This record gives sequence, structure tokens and C-alpha cells, in this order.
Amino acid sequence: MGAVRWFVLMVLAGLIQITIAMVHAGSRRTAVITMFIFATAVAVSTLVIITYDRPFGGGGVSVPPTALEHVRPD
Repeated sequence: MGAVRWFVLMVLAGLIQITIAMVHAGSRRTAVITMFIFATAVAVSTLVIITYDRPFGGGGVSVPPTALEHVRPD
């Protein structure tokens, strides 16, 4: 199920990029700016999904729980 989710996310991102390029075909400058903003949003969203999938291990990006152990009351 996980591979299907990532495949669909990337296909949708690609289709939206193509749509943005077609809408802004008349002006290269606005197409580049808009596609850069959207590509950055996709990259950040993908990183957030990867990080929060398993934040304390096992995921692509993991954070050790030591910072939370210092804050936790004993």
C-alpha cells in the first residue's frame, strides 16, 4: 500500500506541474516562478510525510527522542 501511495503522489505532482506549465505557456517568467513554488511545496510536503510517518525510527528521516526525554517531567 505504501508504494501505491507514493506513486500516486508523484503522478499527481507531475500532472499538476504540466497543468501549471500549460496555463502559463504564454509567459515563461510566470511559468518558472509558479512551477518553482509548486515544486518546493511538493518537496516540503513529501519531507513532512516521510518525517511524520515514523518520527522516532524506521522512517526515512528519524529524530532521536533524547530532546523529548529532557523535557519530560520525572
